[in-house]
Amino acid sequence: MIFSLNLEPFAKETLQQLADQLELQTNLDVELQGTQLTICDDLQQTFLLNFHSPTNQLWLSSPLTGAHHFLLDNGVWISTRSQISLTEILSSDICQLFKDSVNL
Repeated sequence: MIFSLNLEPFAKETLQQLADQLELQTNLDVELQGTQLTICDDLQQTFLLNFHSPTNQLWLSSPLTGAHHFLLDNGVWISTRSQISLTEILSSDICQLFKDSVNL
């Protein structure tokens, strides 16, 4: 039998850290509810980041670059399509779309 590690606690910690950093560094609306983080501006351009428990992945929906899925690899959430981290993609998209420089 194969046991799968439940990554929800790690996802919740990541989402909380991202929410805290975004609230400190931007004027964006940031809302964290459980395992779902919503980030938007006054024009309702919205990023949605949530934990998908069946796959143990963080899923990002970006108004700029579309959908992304991330797996935890040595403590870093890495894209399943490339070797780019969640924080790199999110920082880049926020900077381009909202003209806010963030350091996640």
